[in-house]
Amino acid sequence: MHTRYFHALLALSVITSAALYAQEEARLDSVKVSANKIEEDIKDIPQSITVLNEVALEERGIKNVADVVNEIPNLTSSFFYSNQINFRGINSSMFTNNNPVVIYIDGVPQSNRYGYEASLANVERIEVLRGPQGAIYGKDSIGGVINIITKTPQNEWQGALGAEYGNHNAISGTFNASGALKPDELFLGLNGSFSKDDGWITNQHPGMKEDADGYKDYKLNLNVTYKPTERLTTKVSISRDKSDQDWVDGGLAPVSQFNSLKKDDFKNANFDQDTFTKITSNAQSLQLSYDLDSVLLTSVTTHKKVDVKGEYDLDFSYGSPSDGLIQFQYLNSDTLTQELRLSSQNSHDFRWVGGLYYEKEKFTNEWYGGQSASPFPAEMDAPSVSKSETKAIFGQGVAHLGEDFELTLGARYQTIEKKIDLDFYYTALGMGKGAPMFSLDEKHRWNAFLPKIALSYKFNDHWNTYASISKGYLPGGYNYFAMMGSAEDNRFDAQTSVDYEIGIRGDMLGNRLQLQAALFYMDIKDVHVYNIDPLNPMNFRTSNAGAANSKGIELEAFLRATDRIDLNAAIGIIKAQYDDYMSSVNVGSSNANNKIENTPAFTAKAGVSYTDPSGVYGRFDVRAQGSTYFDAENTLKEESQVIADAKVGYRWSNWDVYSYIKNITDKSYIQNATNRNDGSVFVAFGAGRSFGIGGRYLF
Repeated sequence: MHTRYFHALLALSVITSAALYAQEEARLDSVKVSANKIEEDIKDIPQSITVLNEVALEERGIKNVADVVNEIPNLTSSFFYSNQINFRGINSSMFTNNNPVVIYIDGVPQSNRYGYEASLANVERIEVLRGPQGAIYGKDSIGGVINIITKTPQNEWQGALGAEYGNHNAISGTFNASGALKPDELFLGLNGSFSKDDGWITNQHPGMKEDADGYKDYKLNLNVTYKPTERLTTKVSISRDKSDQDWVDGGLAPVSQFNSLKKDDFKNANFDQDTFTKITSNAQSLQLSYDLDSVLLTSVTTHKKVDVKGEYDLDFSYGSPSDGLIQFQYLNSDTLTQELRLSSQNSHDFRWVGGLYYEKEKFTNEWYGGQSASPFPAEMDAPSVSKSETKAIFGQGVAHLGEDFELTLGARYQTIEKKIDLDFYYTALGMGKGAPMFSLDEKHRWNAFLPKIALSYKFNDHWNTYASISKGYLPGGYNYFAMMGSAEDNRFDAQTSVDYEIGIRGDMLGNRLQLQAALFYMDIKDVHVYNIDPLNPMNFRTSNAGAANSKGIELEAFLRATDRIDLNAAIGIIKAQYDDYMSSVNVGSSNANNKIENTPAFTAKAGVSYTDPSGVYGRFDVRAQGSTYFDAENTLKEESQVIADAKVGYRWSNWDVYSYIKNITDKSYIQNATNRNDGSVFVAFGAGRSFGIGGRYLF
């Protein structure tokens, strides 16, 4: 067996061996999910799905979306000016601003890579659906959905308060409270979180802020649920999130040194300009549900506005012609969505959901570009307004074929119209903008039909297998840093995929061992790629690479070995490569057969937890990630790494106190990198060692 897979596969063998020797009766509860917008047993879902309940979130220290991502095979994330996701070889689309996995919070979507976050202070469970979900979940979910379901308020008031303190002066706090203002009729929920960290990079430049890569953020949510009758439920939710990220965990270095770079090389910086990304998100939603006995009518209306302010030292150093110069992005998005759907209830023979979807988005680049020193101090700015309108009809049904087979048929038809109005300016610093050097005023419509078919077979009450085919879709768009060319030159097509998956899911040992496995193959067309013009390092662009494929296996297991010991493991092994892609960097050469960038060869996670009746508990986790290329040319490569975390604590009455340590060995590894094609490379490192203490009070 190949050495690089050893640590990942070891986790599954440990769980399997432990299962053979488990002696105590400690059954697991059956898991109900709403993955298909209908409540079902997880065994009946014909696709890969991971469920994290409230206990798992707390035990594993999952506090944000990045922590959720770490639990899922073949899913990774990194922060590089914004939150970027890779799933099964599909990357974030930079000039559509879409991540391939959409977050849904009680039906409110978030796919924008800016503000790609969610409060987890009041979560009942998180369902991570892997594979295209366009049939019922929306236009952007080519890779999957992170479906976050919050707790339903009860008549009795309940909640929790939590706080942590760690190294680098890391401070965090969470709270949630919910209950009835009028029993059985009017309910209120309030939750939020706050965190800050001074970071590990010190800026040595005189007069500048010393904490070069610190951050702070807060999240607030208020929701009101009103049930005037037994049939009608109304929920209004308002949220505000704000994050200030001073810098990324890395910097700029000669590309020739890439293979030897370590975190310590960047712990002292010397840049003379403020470097930050500030993101503010405000969202509101109105959900109406009306029970028509056998049918549930649901309306979900959402509005979300995201505001981004970012400025960055041009060369992240001092003592060069670039002193005093910056890159910048000041932008905002304003999105309104409306979904109206009908879904079946209490129907064993035929389950179905169908509806209409509308979305209107306005994306404004107020100040977007950078400054340069040569041949004279100048500024490139590409202010633009992009408007998008989406209309869709969708439906999905599940029918019994005899006693043991179920057939799932789903589809979505949608039309997306996008319009861009852009002006590009190249002016000497200190001078007025004058007339634009280039303008682009263009619109285009994309139509798509996204089918899904799945067939499942139930061996018995414990085991179910399935096969599925579905089409994934990521909309096309426009290069909004265009400085030349025609409309066709600056427009890129939609990325599509046809996904084939077979899987099996079930339980053993009296439902103490739950297992699932899946094999997948993805045929990908018109891949969205983001690169820097080799003739102009300030020209960032998105285009279509051509064809690619991705294939692999994903395995997950959870074992209740005894009433005190739980074990879990997940592994994803993948080979994702280009079939047809002429390099945009090395003109005239082909990237065919190269690995798709930002796609680890494998991901793996294994953990064991122990809970003693006295209240003492502990947990140990190991996370591994395979070798990763960061460019389509496969010149920037990070080798495999293994990260270990631990947590110990004590619970009594309503209290919980604990200590934790993450990345115990302080492993240094590159999480993301961009070749600037000017002899330098921009790198961001994974989180280093962190440790601290915390506590929670439940009421």
